[in-house]
Amino acid sequence: MIEIKQVGVRISRLRQKMGMTQIVLAERLGVTAQAISKWERGLSFPDVSRMDELAEILETSVSFLLTGGLTTSHRP
Repeated sequence: MIEIKQVGVRISRLRQKMGMTQIVLAERLGVTAQAISKWERGLSFPDVSRMDELAEILETSVSFLLTGGLTTSHRP
């Protein structure tokens, strides 16, 4: 299960690690800084159509953004 607050924490940490402000990330994605703030606080979630670009900018994978690298196995 994807935890929205944890996705926000990962976005925030990766953005800060890169020395990027919310404003710069917002400009690169074509969204508002307020949107980035809401994502990072877990109040909203990035649109699915932006996830690939967000992951690329943050130099990570969509999988890491969504799960933190955790995988779940499905057993029959």
